[in-house]
Amino acid sequence: MIHRFRPLRTVTRGGSIVGTVLALALSAASPARAAGQQCDPARPLDTPTKNFEIKGATAIDSQTGLEWQRCAHGLTWSDGACTGTRKGFTLNEALAAAEAAGDGWRLPSAQEMDSILESACTGPAINLDVFPDVRPTADDSEDDWVFWSTTHYDIIPEMAYIFNFATGIADVRSPAFPLSVRLVRPVKR
Repeated sequence: MIHRFRPLRTVTRGGSIVGTVLALALSAASPARAAGQQCDPARPLDTPTKNFEIKGATAIDSQTGLEWQRCAHGLTWSDGACTGTRKGFTLNEALAAAEAAGDGWRLPSAQEMDSILESACTGPAINLDVFPDVRPTADDSEDDWVFWSTTHYDIIPEMAYIFNFATGIADVRSPAFPLSVRLVRPVKR
């Protein structure tokens, strides 16, 4: 059972279109990416590590009752890190991969993805102790940091919500784009 979710945010930096444009510009600039994650010490963390029970390749969020794969689907947990080459999935491929994973794994909803977004940080906007695969490297494209959700956009139902952990912004995208996938399931009781 899901216990709580913050309202879905489409803007997390600055609270205005100016703040959004500034956050996008800063996160796309190579010096900011090279410097790594930046967190605002004046803001409380949304996803502190203490809220997660780390179990090797998975993490259980005590606030939502969800178990998350710590690595993007296609990467492998090995020796305390995500290894391998990231693979992009269209939305249909992502849904098929989740079904093939079995054991209750599925693609998360937009609200579930939003629950792991760390709005106090950018570059990336996620807790790197819990989800270590979202780290910038010189070889990354920004789409490596963008993950699918199963939630469709009400105004254009063919589009689905995606989460860009480089910028911390939710957006919508056509299901044909190859993006990253993070699987989730309810905690087994």
